[in-house]
Amino acid sequence: MTILITGGSGFIGSKLVTFLKNQGQEVIVFQGDITEPDSFNRYQGSRVEAVIHLAGKTSGRPTSDFFRINSQGANNVTEFCHRQEVGRLIFFSSIKVLSKLNNPYIVSKRKAEEIIAGSGVPYVIIRPSLVYGPGDSKNIGRLINLAGKLPVLPVSNIKFQPVYLDDLLEAVLGCLKIAPNRVVNLAGLETIAVVDILRILKGQGFKARPLVLPKIFNRLIWLLALLPFSPLPAWQVKSLLDSEEFTGDDWPIIFNIKPTFFKEGLIKTLNQI
Repeated sequence: MTILITGGSGFIGSKLVTFLKNQGQEVIVFQGDITEPDSFNRYQGSRVEAVIHLAGKTSGRPTSDFFRINSQGANNVTEFCHRQEVGRLIFFSSIKVLSKLNNPYIVSKRKAEEIIAGSGVPYVIIRPSLVYGPGDSKNIGRLINLAGKLPVLPVSNIKFQPVYLDDLLEAVLGCLKIAPNRVVNLAGLETIAVVDILRILKGQGFKARPLVLPKIFNRLIWLLALLPFSPLPAWQVKSLLDSEEFTGDDWPIIFNIKPTFFKEGLIKTLNQI
């Protein structure tokens, strides 16, 4: 199968490209701007049979960029799929669309889902929770880096449902095979607090001890984010401080995957740093 991937140079995308090639798939990494319909012209008439749409904006400013890139970008992708008569579109959304938050990132992702579901293109929307694994320089990857440098690490009691990268890649392969026109909530099977991660790291030889901050510090950080000099918009800080606890689908059964539990996945990640 010939698969066109947008966002093929990022943490997940680069690993997905390699994984699919190793599975015998022919992979084309999209080169261009998904907000410009003409960027898709170079792929018109090619043998693209499926599209995996990963590209998107997750942070920063301005607000309008989230809708231009995430929502309008999704529209341009579906229009290409129509012209090309693509048999399958897999869209990477986020488990956070199930939250009560209505920030630019989440709203733009919800809008993108609506566009894809109403496009008439056979689709699978996958909503992963926090993804971790080798090559991650953010989120858990950043926490590992800090834990290797600091003796004490101040943390809030935020909780996540981490999904190991290899499991996600297997799920994407499964999305090419299952019946289309469905949404899969791919939340991690364990809910892990930041302090739990540090305890596992300590057992692997890391020296950093967690200093759990009272909840009032989350409120203080959010208030500081309202100031003009804040590097992040307040809505993004609020989202980062919001625990990730959602009910996922039974994706190990849907995709016939033996899930990687968090401690095992974290140790695998450490072994490949």
